[in-house]
This record gives sequence, structure tokens and C-alpha cells, in this order.
Amino acid sequence: MDELPVSSLGYTVSIAVCSRNRAGELRRLATLLRYMTAAVQDTDVELVIVEDVSEMAQAERPQPIQQADVYYAVTAPHRGFGAIRQQAVEIAKGDVIVFIDDDCIPCPDWLPRLLEPFSDPQVAAVGGGILPQHGGPVAKAIALIGLPAGGLPRLVTSGPQASESEHLSTGNLALRRASVLAAGGFDTRYRFGGEDQQLVGKLSGKKLFVPAALVRHRNRESFPEVWGWFSRRGMGEYHVNRIEGMGRMRALWSPLR
Repeated sequence: MDELPVSSLGYTVSIAVCSRNRAGELRRLATLLRYMTAAVQDTDVELVIVEDVSEMAQAERPQPIQQADVYYAVTAPHRGFGAIRQQAVEIAKGDVIVFIDDDCIPCPDWLPRLLEPFSDPQVAAVGGGILPQHGGPVAKAIALIGLPAGGLPRLVTSGPQASESEHLSTGNLALRRASVLAAGGFDTRYRFGGEDQQLVGKLSGKKLFVPAALVRHRNRESFPEVWGWFSRRGMGEYHVNRIEGMGRMRALWSPLR
């Protein structure tokens, strides 16, 4: 593969989007990212899309996203979040890999603010703020109780300045590729979530939360949808606890609590 040209930042950048069964939202985000990266002066940004199409019929599989520099279709069933994100790490060529969820909309100055701290060679990871997109009372309530990724309370308590933190989410996260590889990458056993916290915890170097690097996440607008989201997160926490060696009852108690 050809190397990415180094920009005036002193490092190259890849944006990685991992997606599953959300073709419309994926295409919207890919188009928006292409528009935004073209406006980042003197910076070449590679767009990498890894799409899990394992549950789609062959005839229904989407064609490669035209805006992507690299498109990879994951067809092995039930690989999970950790394996798909690690696939993106292995494909991407940038010195810094930016992860953003396919159902997010980045704010206009999101990318420059997220990348700025990497001028310090000691910085290994930078996470940005996440808020729900504008919506009804359910979406607002979720933001007030701290979801996703800390929601509104985290942005209020953290203040406008960058601060050191290990609580960073791949919904809005930039990683120095060399640091990720040195730490062994994402753990592919983490199928239901938690792979980001596990990776960030083992990275060497500074880990920063930059609230101004803001994206807005798709709303959960109904209680059944919120319940499904919490159920998946609880399953993920149980699975993580079991990987870490907890017994069944202790591993179950944590997400139930």
C-alpha cells in the first residue's frame, strides 16, 4: 500500500468508521466526513470503513462506500466490537487513528480540536465529548443522567479545557497507532463492548479528554429502545467481567446493580 503523505501537523491521519446494518447513517456520515476533511487545510486524511455485513443476505450487501479510501466488509459471523475495531487498526495507515460511531454527527471544528493534542509526542489517546442529537424528552433525560459517555454532566464538570482521563469512548476517540500496536491492540474477545476502556487502560502515555471536540450521537427516543441499549451494555459488562476471571454471580451482580 502507498504511504499517506505527511501533513503540516507532522503526522498522518486515518478516520475509522465501524458499522453494522446502518447503511443510511453510514453513507450520511461518510459524505459529511469527506466534506469536513477536505476543509482541513494541508492535511491528508484517509477514510477507512469496516462494515459488518454478516447478517445480511448476499444480494442485500451494500456496495462499497464511494467516499471511503479503504472499504472492508466483515463477513465472519459474530466477530464482535473488539475484532472489528482491531480490523480497522490493521487496515489504517495513519499515525493517528480517529474512531467515530456511524450514527454520530461531528460538530464543525471537531477534527482539528481532537487532533491538536497530538503535537505532543507523549499523547497516546484523545477523547472528545458526546451529546445526543436534538430530540424529545427521552433523549434529553439520557443526556442529563450521563449517557452516552458521560453526557451533559461530564461536559459541565470537566470545563472547557483538556484534562487527563482514562474514561474515553470509541464513539469519539483518536489513538496514536504506534501506542495501540505497542499495547497489543484491541482485545478481540470483547464482543459486546468495553473494548475501548480495556485498550485505553493499557496504553502508555498521556490520555486526554477534550470536551470541545464534540459529536452528537443518535437519539434513543423511546423507552423500549433505551431498554435494549441498557440490555446490550449490561451483557457487555457481564462478558468483560467473565473475561477478567470473575465468577458467574459476581460478574452478573455488577451490571444488575
